[in-house]
Amino acid sequence: MNISAITPSYGTNNVQAKRSNVQFTGNLGDKFVNQIINGTTVKPQDVIKEMKGTFGIKTDHAEDIMESFIGKVRDLFKEKMSLSVKVNE
Repeated sequence: MNISAITPSYGTNNVQAKRSNVQFTGNLGDKFVNQIINGTTVKPQDVIKEMKGTFGIKTDHAEDIMESFIGKVRDLFKEKMSLSVKVNE
């Protein structure tokens, strides 16, 4: 008994050709936070330039950057509060 399997041709529909301009935005905000921590001057124009899209601000870029900034501020606030408690003790 000969069993033959049919293997699909994955190369016929080139899906990646349609999506050649994919950008992952998960580290935009972290990049700016790290620049600030390292002492590099981060200008508001640079942050806005990264947020801009064709017709205005890209919401996913803006959300990523704001989440990173808010997260860092929150961490610093918690650290300050814990240091204040230790000093008061």
